[in-house]
Amino acid sequence: MKSETVNSAFKVMMIVGGLLALSCPRGWAASKAPTVLTFSETWNDKVACTGDSSDGYDCNQYSLGKFTIKAVITTNDFGAAIDPSQFTGDTDFDISLGDYSYSDTLSDASVDTNKKIEFLVPFQACDINGNNCKTINETITLSWTTKELTISISAPTGSDANGDTFENAIDADNFDGNDTGSYPDTISFEMDLGSLSVYSDVVPVLAEVATKDVTDKSGDDDTLSNVSIKETVPATDLGQ
Repeated sequence: MKSETVNSAFKVMMIVGGLLALSCPRGWAASKAPTVLTFSETWNDKVACTGDSSDGYDCNQYSLGKFTIKAVITTNDFGAAIDPSQFTGDTDFDISLGDYSYSDTLSDASVDTNKKIEFLVPFQACDINGNNCKTINETITLSWTTKELTISISAPTGSDANGDTFENAIDADNFDGNDTGSYPDTISFEMDLGSLSVYSDVVPVLAEVATKDVTDKSGDDDTLSNVSIKETVPATDLGQ
């Protein structure tokens, strides 16, 4: 995140012929506050076993999850124009939310049109024996007009039963093993696309955890957690 100290944890900066530094307005009525960021995440502990009842079982616990992120930056909310002509193959794109981050240049996109950029990050997913493998993708899509920039991301997290790892979780894995209940947290968010930068040090999170103890086929005791997070963050909440 940004190293300098800021009184408001949320700022938007654009260069359109010159640098405009804009603080997020505080005067919106709650019913009209624009939604800047939405995200949801799940994290589930699972057990996979090999073997049979005569020879015995060998069991492995693993954690598998997924998340979606959507960020919408509009000129009506932040007071400066988005200039798509500034976006070239050399334009840097960076985004981070909690423990998740992605960085690339637009030239590396899998899909590239005048109004849309899409990155695909492939992961291999197999069963516990390393068989029946398939490819699952993380998808990062950027679309824009002169009035709005939208970033949409979906990704698998954790690993499969064979130990193949996927994308980092946003925050849900940090509550794995906690007792059943609700847990508040605060994470950071940053998105940079060329001269456009949006960031906040204060994004609220509420994780819902359900944890239980089970006995697997090998006779071992396992503690399994299911964690879910779903947040809708209006601009007025960022930085408070």
